[in-house]
Amino acid sequence: MTYTAHKADRVFSTSVEDFPRPHGKLEDWRFTPTRRFAPLAQVSDESSQRAWTVDLSTPGAAQLMRVARTDSPAGQVELPSDRLAAVAWNGSRDVDVLRFSGGATATEPTVLSIGTAADTHLPTDISASNTSAPATVTYGHLVVEVPANTTAELLVYRSGEGMQADNIEFSVGDDATLTVAFVNLWDDDAVVASAHHAYVGRDARLRHGLITLGGGATRTTTSVTYGGSGGDAEMLGLFFGGVGQHVENRLLVDHQFAHCRSNVNYKGALLGNPDSKLGDAHGVWVGDVLIRPEAHGTDTYESNRNLLLSKAARVDSIPNLEIATGQIIGAGHASTTGRFDEEQLFYLQSRGIDEVTARQLVVRGFFHDIVHKLNLPSLEEELDAIVIRQLERAGL
Repeated sequence: MTYTAHKADRVFSTSVEDFPRPHGKLEDWRFTPTRRFAPLAQVSDESSQRAWTVDLSTPGAAQLMRVARTDSPAGQVELPSDRLAAVAWNGSRDVDVLRFSGGATATEPTVLSIGTAADTHLPTDISASNTSAPATVTYGHLVVEVPANTTAELLVYRSGEGMQADNIEFSVGDDATLTVAFVNLWDDDAVVASAHHAYVGRDARLRHGLITLGGGATRTTTSVTYGGSGGDAEMLGLFFGGVGQHVENRLLVDHQFAHCRSNVNYKGALLGNPDSKLGDAHGVWVGDVLIRPEAHGTDTYESNRNLLLSKAARVDSIPNLEIATGQIIGAGHASTTGRFDEEQLFYLQSRGIDEVTARQLVVRGFFHDIVHKLNLPSLEEELDAIVIRQLERAGL
């Protein structure tokens, strides 16, 4: 099987062996510490498999059910398109389906909490090529269904330890609106591969937020496809990485219908320690937008901004546009990575603010517009407090 860099030619399959094992010479893996993710590249034996825990804290207008994969709508949005997603598919016997009531209008967010089984663990040296015992892996699969003419808000808190792999599908029906925000609060040892697949129907709108705080190594791939003209997808994200952490976000927006819109806006901040044996903080953001020949009238833009808080932090940021028609409204991208602005720090300190508080204010201000655009008031204050705690833990 031939693999190319063209996203239009990507492979979809539930078979693990249809995808090569990740290694640094493959374009989709060249920034990834593949040895850390190696246990997620093959389905673990049954004794090492765990299912994630799902709790519907605030139901709102949604119903949650766990069903056998054969009785579920899994795969109707999109099949796996990389090896880790295929492994997660095969490791999940059951699928959690969150279904919103048709025609409803959200009055408050539905809150979902997803965690790992209590006995999930990692081998002592996760970077080792051979371990005495296989890592226990938590698998999961979630399908979120928003029927036509429905407005829904979903807030998902994710936490846990050890190795995790999952697929999450969103089906947003015609003339429907879904606002969803993921708050990922991983333990320091967590190694997580998560694949998000979104379908946006005719004249439907999706606002998708991904907030990643903590974790040893995380890799999230997010894809968006449309089901008709007039679809609108806004993909928002922020991430904070500390010493030895790898935070990777890869997005693909596939415009195959006319007069659809997409906007991608991600921000990251990283803080490393040159004296630490755990290594630098490393962020990866890759944004791909594919505009097919029939997708005339497309309006798309993607942006990634990164703030490096120390010399022991680095970011690889790559926006890509693949355009097959000239009949578009607009298509653009931007990527910037810069060091902490000492002038801002000096200004705040000259106004009587101590250095630690001043640094926190700069980072919180850097993240603020992403949180505000999610338009979930209940999340803003809480997330602000979470960011402060993460900065304090990192010594900032």
